[in-house]
Amino acid sequence: MKGSNAISQLIALASTFAGALLALILLGKSSGEHQFLQSQSDKFHQLTDEEKRNLRLSYRDFISQTATRQQQLRDIHSAVLLDPRLERTLRHFGDWWKQLSRSDWDTWLTLNEENRLGFVKTRWSDVGVRRTGSDIEIRFAEAYARRLPRLQLTTQECLILISAMLPEQDRPEDVRVDLNNLKSDGHRALRLNLCLFEQMQTPPQMAKTADRIYSLKSILLTEIGDSEWKAAFQEAIRPVEGRTWEVGWLTPIVYSIFSQSAMKLGNDLLREFPVNEEQMLEEFEQINADQQRAIMTMSPAQAKARLEFLAQTDSANGPEQQLLRRYAEFAGQRDQLTRSASFGLGTTAGNPQSGRGGLPPAGRSNTFPQ
Repeated sequence: MKGSNAISQLIALASTFAGALLALILLGKSSGEHQFLQSQSDKFHQLTDEEKRNLRLSYRDFISQTATRQQQLRDIHSAVLLDPRLERTLRHFGDWWKQLSRSDWDTWLTLNEENRLGFVKTRWSDVGVRRTGSDIEIRFAEAYARRLPRLQLTTQECLILISAMLPEQDRPEDVRVDLNNLKSDGHRALRLNLCLFEQMQTPPQMAKTADRIYSLKSILLTEIGDSEWKAAFQEAIRPVEGRTWEVGWLTPIVYSIFSQSAMKLGNDLLREFPVNEEQMLEEFEQINADQQRAIMTMSPAQAKARLEFLAQTDSANGPEQQLLRRYAEFAGQRDQLTRSASFGLGTTAGNPQSGRGGLPPAGRSNTFPQ
């Protein structure tokens, strides 16, 4: 799998380099062959020194492979030439591969080819390779919206950003267990997102935040596929780069990305468990009298949304059910977090007098996404 997101480039460059070498050997061939080889040699000499160096390294890596592997790479290259969309898929696959845990990589080594395909099918969400209606759209506050358009993120890009903000060594054991059990990248990105908001209520995590927000700047400029937004972001950040308030300027942008991503991914999760009115009525009969009275005081739309969420939660099982409950707690307090949380650059979210954070533990409560 090494270098899977650059296979097409490797083959093309290796072919060019090979052509340049063969041109020196096969000058006695036909004029057509000679012209082709000469053109390959000319292409090579037009490259920059850095491109030539990368080309030589790629060619060295290619010829070190077994004959079977070389043929596989040629076949992949041919397929990419026939369908350029495959190259984007390969690049996203490479990004996904880099986000796997060490235990996943170790597991991969023990699998045969058939089981490896099964591993990918169960762990890799194809949402990450499409820039469609499944994308996450981020809108920024008015002060930023004048300079920054809406940001279009894929699930995979969101996972890259949240992984940088919450690297593996900072993830609690229960989060690591959940990440192994959840079935899609969208679910895993949501779990990490909610964990980040939970941890942001504690001083140890807040102390690390400024450096990580700063490190996200380079990721936003290099790893995000929304070229229009990247260009606007690069222009907008130029006046504050290197200034003492640079991290403070970045903070609302980062907060908007993670907050809105959590809401989008959470709502996507809810849609995976559709329920009908009969199931919602059954849910009403199962809750206690106090909860029934609370629902009857709500507007019809709110009451329906509350019963629908309870029914959806009961429809889910295992880690997805727990993830839904965590999401409900987050969604119910999102406005409070927006006002009080500052990602370590201001007042502490929650009540500092009580020592309790702003997010309660996951459980069956009366909060639900609006």
